[in-house]
Amino acid sequence: MIPEEAHSRFMQRSLELAALGRGLVSPNPLVGCVIVHSGKIIAEGYHRKYGGPHAEVNAIQSCSSPELFSESTLYVSLEPCSHHGKTPPCANLIVEKGIKTVVVAMQDPNPLVSGRGIQLLREAGVSVHLGVLEKESRELNKVFIWAQENQRPYVYIKWAESKDGFVDLHRTSSEKKAAKISDNKTNVLSHELRAQVDGILVGRRTFELDRPSLNVRLSAGKNPTRIILDPSLSISEQYIHSYDSKALIINNFKKSETPDVSQLKLENWNNPHELLGLIFKRGIHSVLVEGGTQTINWFLQTENWNELRRIQSSEVVLNDGVAAPEIASNAILKSSFKSGSDLVEDYLPRPKPLGSPN
Repeated sequence: MIPEEAHSRFMQRSLELAALGRGLVSPNPLVGCVIVHSGKIIAEGYHRKYGGPHAEVNAIQSCSSPELFSESTLYVSLEPCSHHGKTPPCANLIVEKGIKTVVVAMQDPNPLVSGRGIQLLREAGVSVHLGVLEKESRELNKVFIWAQENQRPYVYIKWAESKDGFVDLHRTSSEKKAAKISDNKTNVLSHELRAQVDGILVGRRTFELDRPSLNVRLSAGKNPTRIILDPSLSISEQYIHSYDSKALIINNFKKSETPDVSQLKLENWNNPHELLGLIFKRGIHSVLVEGGTQTINWFLQTENWNELRRIQSSEVVLNDGVAAPEIASNAILKSSFKSGSDLVEDYLPRPKPLGSPN
């Protein structure tokens, strides 16, 4: 019998592997897998790319000693799938390869799986141990879990403010450049966050004044879809088409499709909830709201957010300008740390009472 400490150690390695797929596999979950024989890892793999082989497949294919499978234990950070999607079911493959013991961190919240993979394994005579490092696995896949359970994207909010509490100077055109607030080191952190999300959202005024590329330049990863709130469709299309990432233009009037730019009509602007449902249907399972203040406050005041990051400069003083958003009343400080000359604070919403709607 394998001791519990060893289960945790091998599952921890599975989680480390799973994290390597961050920013590459959405809307799929992050999954890692190791295969262990006589206390040693003989194969490992992770889900590398959306549409590509799953973690279990990559681990099994990487093994140079498949004759050991019948005496081995497979560790995987999420329940093996049991349905035909873009790839065949992993649970069937595990049975086919003769692996007799499987350790799973957590059950898959996807209704297409949700216990069926574990059931299939057990009915085939495989011993399944569930719940090793479940908390850590849920944290790693918090975006996937939220999207599956709520059918809308996980919302990150981020802004940078000066030492005296402003996000920018007062400006009326893009000819006057935006104030530089964040430290270069902090800018890298911001681009790492961009690389992890499916979409990045700004309001019309921010897009017109800043002409932001809204892409990933300072970190490895794919560019998120640009989501621009433009109720009256007043932004010139040449600015929207001048970047290399796809765009969704949320407006009051029309719906249209081109390969790179889609216009989506939003009926209800009172609350971001309908907007989030709209972009979820377009495959956006996580979104980063970057500005401006009015747009950020729209999400904060209606409690439509999951994580908040405030970056505060210790050096830049603007004296006047556009006031920074206020930290939401339901926010709890999760952590804070120094990044160059900036203080970075991360917040989570205060948990709602049981039975309250999300």
